[in-house]
Amino acid sequence: MATVALGATLFGVAAAAVRPDAARIASCSTSDLAISVNGANGGTAGSYYFHIDFKNITRRTCRIAGFPGVSAVNARGRLVSFPAGREANGPATVVTLRPGRHTSALLRAIDTGVIPCASTRPAGLRVYPPNQKASKVAPFHYPVCTRKSSMTVRAIKTERGY
Repeated sequence: MATVALGATLFGVAAAAVRPDAARIASCSTSDLAISVNGANGGTAGSYYFHIDFKNITRRTCRIAGFPGVSAVNARGRLVSFPAGREANGPATVVTLRPGRHTSALLRAIDTGVIPCASTRPAGLRVYPPNQKASKVAPFHYPVCTRKSSMTVRAIKTERGY
C-alpha cells in the first residue's frame, strides 16, 4: 500500500498525504450505525456534556466526518425544541470505522435549572449522522428549552478506543 505525499498547494490550500485505498472506503450510512447518547459527563458553568456515539454495526469498514444533526423529540418523534447548533472545534476529521468500532460527537446541553427557560423532558434525540438524510432516535431524557436553542454539537473528531 503506497502513500503519496503531495507538497504543493493549490489555490492556497495545502495538499495532504493521500492513501489510494482510503478513497475507496464508503461513507457510513445511517443504517450502518447504532446511535446512542452516553450520560452526562459533568457540568460546567450551566452546561452538561454528552457523547453521541456512532458504532459501525456492519461487517465492512466505513468513513464518517463532520457534524451530526441533532434535535430533541417526544415519544411520537415530533420536535420539542430547536435543533442543536454547531459548535466549532477545529477542522473536520475523517474517521475510518472498522466493524464494531465507535466514534462520537460531543453534545452540550444547557442546565435548564441554572439558565431558566420553558423546558420539557424529551423522549429522545433524533440524530442524523453527518451527510445523511435518514435519522435514528436515541433515548434522551435530559430537560431542554422549548422556545430557544439549548444544545450545541461538535463535529466528530476521532475514533473512540473501545
